Amino acid sequence: MKISVFGIAVLFLVAEGMAQVELNFNVQSKDTIQIEYLNPFLGFSNSHINASKIKIAHSSVKANFRLSQPTFVKIKIQDKVWDILCDVNDTITFEIQSPSKGSKWIDIRGKNQRAIIYYNSVYNEPRSSKFNSVTKVFEDNLQEEISKLTRKLINEINRQIAWIDSLQLRKEITNSHSEYLKTEIRSILAWHVGELYNQHFYWGQIEEKRHKGMDLMMGIFSIINPLDLKLRTCFASESYYYTYFDVLFRKNRDIDSVLMISKDYPFYAKAPHDMQWFLWGNALYANLMYNPDNEKNCGEVSKYINEFKESPFTSYFETLDVCSKLRNGARTQTNFIDPVDADLFSFVASNFPRKRVLIDLWATWCGPCIIEFKKLDESYYKMLDEKRVSQVFISVDDLSNQENWKKRAAGFNLKGYSLIARRKLRESIIDVVFDGKNVTIPRYVLFNERGELISIDFERPSSDLFRSKMQDIFK
Repeated sequence: MKISVFGIAVLFLVAEGMAQVELNFNVQSKDTIQIEYLNPFLGFSNSHINASKIKIAHSSVKANFRLSQPTFVKIKIQDKVWDILCDVNDTITFEIQSPSKGSKWIDIRGKNQRAIIYYNSVYNEPRSSKFNSVTKVFEDNLQEEISKLTRKLINEINRQIAWIDSLQLRKEITNSHSEYLKTEIRSILAWHVGELYNQHFYWGQIEEKRHKGMDLMMGIFSIINPLDLKLRTCFASESYYYTYFDVLFRKNRDIDSVLMISKDYPFYAKAPHDMQWFLWGNALYANLMYNPDNEKNCGEVSKYINEFKESPFTSYFETLDVCSKLRNGARTQTNFIDPVDADLFSFVASNFPRKRVLIDLWATWCGPCIIEFKKLDESYYKMLDEKRVSQVFISVDDLSNQENWKKRAAGFNLKGYSLIARRKLRESIIDVVFDGKNVTIPRYVLFNERGELISIDFERPSSDLFRSKMQDIFK
């Protein structure tokens, strides 16, 4: 069958000196494929606000946008996420088969395709795999002098990018792509050292040990100049900046000239002013997603808007009308169930006999979970009512966080039943839903009226497949 071609042009950051990047998505599958990508955001890694979604079946889509420098773009094809470093004047093509074809249903073509594929196979995987070698060097040499530990860590971080030099020698990667990719990987691994530093050197430790830890981090930061413009294009940049300026602030707490732009984010004051708008704005954006009912949000957002009137975040914050929503409050519709100590099947059978049940597994610290809550509108609840499905929200927060969980759950105005999992229920969920492996949330679990488990990984409410699959199951 001949593939029809149509185009979607996304012209972003139109300015002198910018060149066009072209993404081609060729879908060979008869099934509808959903593609989503985050547009480059003013020279920084990506935008959390501006996402483009495309749905196609057995056809092609062309997406164009403009860049002044190589920038990472996050692309999601169905449930497969790719971090793509787009070079200036790049053309990258995705050949997409049906997901049923197995692990190789997506093929990427372009002048840097080997680098894109290898990077995503290693560094776009769960943290545990990509950080193993650095963690081992850190833990094996923890008793060494700080200067020796620092040197060994830097050597290991640099060893991790040797494959890029090999591709460059074979001319299978462009020079600019190579440099930006090295910066990304170094910043990912250096940020991880920052997490290890917090665990071993900072929290609850004596002052001398803290300062040694800070010396370690300043040595690690020497492998990338935090003010290097290349770093701003990396996905790891926000975490890297956060760690760098936090350490810098801790080492110089006595400097009176520091401008305290925010009590919650004081270390951002160490950043140049042209970075503060992004770092502080991005932190506020995340806080509004994770803690929408936090009373501090009103003051912080107002302060930000006054300080950075031209920031893209400012126009976004103004549309949220944060202060007015906090003043008016929200009436909760959730019914809290006392925490139970029963396995998953016993919990469903005893609390919802002869009822269909959709369980939403979440936690107060889970950003994607909270984003999903924003999709739960009246039409969503009406559909569940029509299908006679009871909605249950089970938090996997630690029980010590119970007070905060209850406040947060009420603030999200969740309609249905809410509880926090005790030990037996938590263990049963890990065993039944996650096969005894790591818990990844949000996760949606569906039972029928006979108490039988229909799905341990049902579609997210934000998915276009959610309603159609619910209709198919409960006709």
